[in-house]
Amino acid sequence: MIRKSLYMKISCLLLLTAAIPFLISNTITYFSTARALEDNMIHTNLSLMQQGVEHTISYMNELEALSLQWYFDKALFQLLEKKSLNYEETTYLENKMISLLYSREELQAISYYSNQNGMNYKRTKEPIDGKYMEKQAMVEEKLRERFLFIETATVGDEVVLYVHRKLVDMPKGEILGYLTLEFSYEQLELIQSRLLDQSNEQLYVLYNQADEFTVLYQTAKHERGAKLDKALEPALSQEKTTSYRHIELQKIKGLSLSIHSEEEGKSYIMIKFIPKKNITARAQESLYMILVVQFVTLLLIILLAMVVSFSIISPIRGLIRNIGRVEKGIFKIDNFKAREDEIGLLEKRFQVMVLALKDLILKQYKHRIELTTSQLKVLQAQINPHFLNNILQTIGTYALKQGVPQIQERISELGAILRYSMDMREEIVEFEKEIAHIQDYLSLQKSRYQDRLYYFIESSEDTRHIKVPKMILQPLVENCIVHGIEEELGTGFIHVSSVRYDHFLIIKIIDSGKGIEAMQISKIHQQHSRNQVHSEEEGIGLMNVLNRLSLAYGEHFTWSMTSVPYVETMIELRIPLDRG
Repeated sequence: MIRKSLYMKISCLLLLTAAIPFLISNTITYFSTARALEDNMIHTNLSLMQQGVEHTISYMNELEALSLQWYFDKALFQLLEKKSLNYEETTYLENKMISLLYSREELQAISYYSNQNGMNYKRTKEPIDGKYMEKQAMVEEKLRERFLFIETATVGDEVVLYVHRKLVDMPKGEILGYLTLEFSYEQLELIQSRLLDQSNEQLYVLYNQADEFTVLYQTAKHERGAKLDKALEPALSQEKTTSYRHIELQKIKGLSLSIHSEEEGKSYIMIKFIPKKNITARAQESLYMILVVQFVTLLLIILLAMVVSFSIISPIRGLIRNIGRVEKGIFKIDNFKAREDEIGLLEKRFQVMVLALKDLILKQYKHRIELTTSQLKVLQAQINPHFLNNILQTIGTYALKQGVPQIQERISELGAILRYSMDMREEIVEFEKEIAHIQDYLSLQKSRYQDRLYYFIESSEDTRHIKVPKMILQPLVENCIVHGIEEELGTGFIHVSSVRYDHFLIIKIIDSGKGIEAMQISKIHQQHSRNQVHSEEEGIGLMNVLNRLSLAYGEHFTWSMTSVPYVETMIELRIPLDRG
């Protein structure tokens, strides 16, 4: 294609000349931009994470301070030292628990186990059915060598934060009890949600308790409560305050950022994972903008150089396309644009030539049709109609005498068919004569095929006196018999209908034969559009009927054909009433 087209050669050469430098510069720009954006993203996210760690530590300090409030209430503390409590003391303790419960919105429940009397006191804002409450032995185990333990747990579809505090009488060193505060996750989640894009980034907050890391927060809700992914574990042993590494988390490549913060012996670690596509997306956006500008520039360069050659090559291509249509027998060519130059003159001469050629071919075609019709008439005239009619009448009379009326009926139908087909006095007949002719024809075929053939003819009264060309129905019905009944072993039906609608006579012929392939239907359409004439050996069939109607009514005559094998094959003729 390129070798044969000068237009394509010029286009490809210009495209390569402009595109190669653009491609090299874009590659360099992309990698340098991606590196710069990554550095900027690292710096920005670490600063944001530092603020997030500070807010998280501040919040956790508030929760720890809340668990220490009872130490500052002397009356309550003295009460906790008692081995048993009366009703008033129990009420006082419960009121203090309620007061503490409603001191913060996210505090949902309080549980206090007295080591003095073995009683467990609970107060919640909601019913505790289904709530996660650890057994007291487990709480004591976690607080064996520490005064404070913080953990998270999953309760149904929710995650809650627990702060366990061991209350001790310091002078005596005696354990008074164990206080557990249950907090909703919302406030902690709100602090962390401001630090990331939750749609594709992940954030982890860990709290170091006696060299044991507890995951306080992680973005993926379905993973909360699970262990930290192994890909993130190297960040736990990082000695630097801030660090970043390229890792692969859950089969997704990206950047891991971490911040270590220690305050009053407590250690917090925040880890953020950013997918690589987030980093490269911004570089790609910049690259896309550059590509758009360069692409527009490239188009302007190419279009400017090609506009002159295109104005010459385009009409030549149109002329070649129309020549190809004429070669296929299609004389309906595309309209040319008005031009005053040499190409315009060539287009005008070509149009005149096509019109003259079309007229010549139509004259030859009409002459051939007339010649075929004359030959048919000569053949019909070779048999004396009067002699044939008398012979058939004699045979019919003899059949009646012999007691076989069926033969007489068939002879009468055959006589009517022959008289109609051999009558050369008229070429245009009333439509009711066509209906009567195929009625006789199908009746004869019914006597031949018996139960293998069923037919039905319906014609509205307002169509009977419409003038149509003679012998347009029998060839179509005959096709139904040949292809639908003769070639098959089963039964079949033929349905002929006519109706007058919207200035058209609409004729439908339907059969249940083996049908016709869509490719063959398309081929028939092409042959009809090219006015192709079948050879004499093929006889007067479908194409000859269509061509005769086209000659009689011109472009106002239309037809269609559909086929579903062994279900329904239909041909529809739309004959205009005010033409012909």
